[in-house]
Amino acid sequence: MVNLTSRIEWHDIRIDPDDLPEEDEEVLVTIENQEGDRRVLSGVFPVLMENDRICWCTKDGTENVALWYEVIAWAYYPDPYLRW
Repeated sequence: MVNLTSRIEWHDIRIDPDDLPEEDEEVLVTIENQEGDRRVLSGVFPVLMENDRICWCTKDGTENVALWYEVIAWAYYPDPYLRW
């Protein structure tokens, strides 16, 4: 029997804003728009900006693209994670 469930530990940035993954480390994030709708995105990573602020980015080919929605939580990929 194959176990298709895995525990994901979410890190809520609103509770602990200093609890972040390493720079350029790909993680899952939960974003929230102005209406309060939430979505989970994969392939997102933090980038430290010159003003010591974090910019959450994803890749478009070889270019970093900033997320425009607020990231409220992040998590490491569950083990094992298969990419299709």
